[in-house]
Amino acid sequence: MRRTPSAYLIFHEKLPPDASPLGVERKATSRSVMNFLNRLNAVFHHRKPDQVPFAPYSHHLPRGDFEREMRNRGVGLQVKCSTVFSKQPNVKIEREEQENLRIIVYHTPVGDVSISEAINLNRTVGSMGSWQKKWMIKDVDDYTPVVFMIEDTIFYPFNENYYGLVRNLGKDGIPYESSGLIPPYDESVRFFGLIRWSYEQIDHPIQFANLLRVLEKRVERKLPLIINSPAKLINVGTVEGSYGPKEFEKHMLPFYKKICAPFP
Repeated sequence: MRRTPSAYLIFHEKLPPDASPLGVERKATSRSVMNFLNRLNAVFHHRKPDQVPFAPYSHHLPRGDFEREMRNRGVGLQVKCSTVFSKQPNVKIEREEQENLRIIVYHTPVGDVSISEAINLNRTVGSMGSWQKKWMIKDVDDYTPVVFMIEDTIFYPFNENYYGLVRNLGKDGIPYESSGLIPPYDESVRFFGLIRWSYEQIDHPIQFANLLRVLEKRVERKLPLIINSPAKLINVGTVEGSYGPKEFEKHMLPFYKKICAPFP
């Protein structure tokens, strides 16, 4: 398992060394110059590359002249790729956009919840140009429809997405599986926002614990599809700064041990 600035990556090889996921041999001979993928595979298999491979996440590399210069120097790309997709067959989603506000309502058989986002901000905010203003769980009654939505999620394999990206990248990069093997404690922040999330753990510990339980079950349903996917690099977790060592030991460490156990 290799730690990255924003998460962990697991190298999960299911093919012969130096073979691409499409079965195209990419091994460099002793007289040839290694390409980026040769270098990366050499490191993964404890061999010495001709130079250290450097591969930032593609969305962190500015496009244009700078990217061209870096790529010419041998920099490769790590590109997000999901090998699964999901459906919630019993959830209906309604969207409404006003001038500078987007409201999304999730209708379930046990109640409705909503979020709102500021849009059209005339500046780049994250990758979507929006900023979340209201979160899904606003009071204790909102736990019920949120838990229903999580349990209603069904996952399906989507390996074609990975193969298509491999074809596009060729020797210049490698996809990493990013379907969201996120620890429930980290993911739960997304339902509250940081401030309310901090209070909910004390104000409603039973409901909060149940939310973590169903989030973990959802990851467990997704995990076999990811393990059986053709992905060589699998993103696991996040590196958060909103809690301390005690919370990490209590909530995060057991999850990482459990999730990483099936990988050889």
